[in-house]
Amino acid sequence: QETWRPPTDVYETDSGLVVKMELAGLKEGDIEVVLDEKTLLVSGYRPENRPDGSISYYQMGVNYGQFCLQIFLPWPVDEDAVTANYEDGFLIIHLPRRPREKEQGRRVEIPVKDE
Repeated sequence: QETWRPPTDVYETDSGLVVKMELAGLKEGDIEVVLDEKTLLVSGYRPENRPDGSISYYQMGVNYGQFCLQIFLPWPVDEDAVTANYEDGFLIIHLPRRPREKEQGRRVEIPVKDE
């Protein structure tokens, strides 16, 4: 089955990244948001509400059915502070930057063998 891509804005603020998607006609339960390391995956389903009987389209511009959008994040985010809000047909996801102290690498000890 074909999927479609909702219109999406991705922009950076002082605190992190914001993803804004136009998803009119959906309910919160129709949308799934998954964050995996530096990838954000938003998917869901918009049902087609055609009237009963025979219809003839003059123009078609609204997408229905399954949608899926994968966004590669430019830097690590603080996964515990990510929030999502769906209001007035827009899904807005706030992805705060991971604090610097969490970004620093971990020292790996190399055991020294006694010779």
